[in-house]
Amino acid sequence: MVERTTIEQFIHSVGEFGRFQDRVPLRLSQGEPFVLNYLYNQRSAQPSQISVAMQVSTARITTILNGLERRGLVARQADEADHRRVNVCLTEQGRAYVVQSREEMMEVLSEVLTRLGPEDTAELLRILDRLTGICDQLLPKK
Repeated sequence: MVERTTIEQFIHSVGEFGRFQDRVPLRLSQGEPFVLNYLYNQRSAQPSQISVAMQVSTARITTILNGLERRGLVARQADEADHRRVNVCLTEQGRAYVVQSREEMMEVLSEVLTRLGPEDTAELLRILDRLTGICDQLLPKK
């Protein structure tokens, strides 16, 4: 059995990565980056589809979309085939934000992995893959 202090150190170390979010120019709240990236990949989606993908309530998605819409990053449009449905898509500003954020993340990660070195990078990736596999076994998808 793993000692409690080891678990606490693991939680602390993983949590430390969250502080880097404060350095992002446009402050996003929890869930907003997921929605922006989801819409970037899907082109458009209904709020209920985003809710399923994110595994949160439609009420939470509505709150997230309201915030993103206020900042001009997403737009809601009536579905052409069924006007009772609403589709959400990125605005040009939202698409530009996602592209810029991804590019900045690639630059930062490139520098991080360069400084880490090839051996430690390979080891880190091996351990992350193993962690993902273990979590998939212990925490099945809903």
